Amino acid sequence: MFKLIFAIIVLYFNFTCYANIYDRQKAVNYAISHCDSNSYNPNYPRTLGNDCTNFVSQVLHYGGIPKSAKWWCRRKRFNDTCWPGRIPYPITCDRNHEFIFTKTWTVADKLYNYLIENQLARVCKLEELQAGDVILYYHGNFNWRHSTVVKVNSSTNPILVYHTRDECNGNHISVLNSFNESSFDQAHDENTTTPSFETPTISRPVTPTIPSFSQNANIINVIINYGGADSEEPEEPRELEDELVEELHELTSDPLDTLS
Repeated sequence: MFKLIFAIIVLYFNFTCYANIYDRQKAVNYAISHCDSNSYNPNYPRTLGNDCTNFVSQVLHYGGIPKSAKWWCRRKRFNDTCWPGRIPYPITCDRNHEFIFTKTWTVADKLYNYLIENQLARVCKLEELQAGDVILYYHGNFNWRHSTVVKVNSSTNPILVYHTRDECNGNHISVLNSFNESSFDQAHDENTTTPSFETPTISRPVTPTIPSFSQNANIINVIINYGGADSEEPEEPRELEDELVEELHELTSDPLDTLS
């Protein structure tokens, strides 16, 4: 049984914390400019062949969502130790050891949890989707499969942009159908885990009515708020990420150190 999560960016004014709001057009323009394999942004990694969530994070960031100590990606420095795909650690790196990033940047369920737990998200409906929003797909028992960006909104079949099986003009129904094809069986982020829907401020999402075009799908819709009325300015990511890298370096054994 296929299940979906709709992550929707909204124009949210927060005068106490952020001067900017999410720029949908800028986000969509970025997605279109870097949607195929010939136009990947060289300032970001291609994450172990499953690049969809990495791409979505880029779109959110270029649309105006700031990086934070728990959600970032940068080039790997010479003294950084990283562990490609290693589950116990919250940061990892690409297979070429050129970039280092948090798993919230590249793993679908961890990105979702980051947005929810930091009060950047709430439940919404499919018809609320707008250009620049995000749809996340999972299959049975939270086996997360895919992350996409909405290019053109529709109450039944939004036009989508995404990586992994790169598409500049995909659509929601075709993504659902593609999960029945062997070519998409492994098109998901590695090391995903069951998301934590319970948060201190947001109640457990309720599954809404299933749309007629996808009778086998359960749907959870999430709307993302840029900032929050009581949220604080995020801490400087570079300083905190360096502390985390240093701490993990001290905890690792020599075999892991050789991976850096």
